[in-house]
Amino acid sequence: MASAHHSDRKRRGARASAERGASLFELLASVFVMAILLRTMGPQLPALTSVYSLRGATRRIAGDLQKARMAAMAENNRYVFTVVDAHTYSVLDDDNNNGVADAGETVTTVDVRSTSPGVTVSTSGTLTFVPDGTATQAATITVTGSAHSKTVMVSAAGRIRVQ
Repeated sequence: MASAHHSDRKRRGARASAERGASLFELLASVFVMAILLRTMGPQLPALTSVYSLRGATRRIAGDLQKARMAAMAENNRYVFTVVDAHTYSVLDDDNNNGVADAGETVTTVDVRSTSPGVTVSTSGTLTFVPDGTATQAATITVTGSAHSKTVMVSAAGRIRVQ
């Protein structure tokens, strides 16, 4: 009976020490390791974030172009993609197919700075998707970050590729 009582107390002691958590030494050691990691990775973080901002903006533009192409086919009308300035582009749901934003037509404007600071957008002209899913002409949209750039290429057949 005494041995059963002794083993029960031993189990409670092990459980109690496991429930107490980490010791001060363990906490200080983990803070020290984190400080070393941040010190070594710190100078590289801005470069990484600019690469991810560029990649995110490029994917968003390619996604909006794909969405406009699919909507042009589904709604049987034109969709017009225009770069407004270095940070903004718009997508026009051109219900009457005249290429101009008229009353009642939806224009979606996107400022890439809101999600991707430091990224600019440029293109040679306006891109229009027609109801059969093709584009009126091939186009290249250039997305530029602090050190790199990517292109979104749209063929006359309406194929959208990121390079």
